[in-house]
Amino acid sequence: GVPFNSVFVRGLRLLQQRPAYFSHCLDMLANARRVVMIKRFIAALCRGGPNGQPRPIEIHAGDPVRYVSDMLAWVHQALAMEREFFNSLLVQANSSEPSGEFQSEDEKGLRDQKQK
Repeated sequence: GVPFNSVFVRGLRLLQQRPAYFSHCLDMLANARRVVMIKRFIAALCRGGPNGQPRPIEIHAGDPVRYVSDMLAWVHQALAMEREFFNSLLVQANSSEPSGEFQSEDEKGLRDQKQK
């Protein structure tokens, strides 16, 4: 999976105790990722990749089947990457155990309750 900053994962884990805040944070994260993906799509469409590889999708605008196929291929790849990103994020937020020195009293109490 994708490695995430431990403070970020810890924050998400703590937010899960407050579902309204957690949901809001996931919405904000999804919106931020959406903006990034739109910018990446426009770059792939107009400029292509670094050093011209892959070439811009617009190069094939004269061939509608190729043009649409390239756009759909880009979207397919982007969706797979985003799915991996969010799956990794949520798995790490649900499974990581905080280290003792950084645990809050609430976290220690929750861990102790789970062990009983």
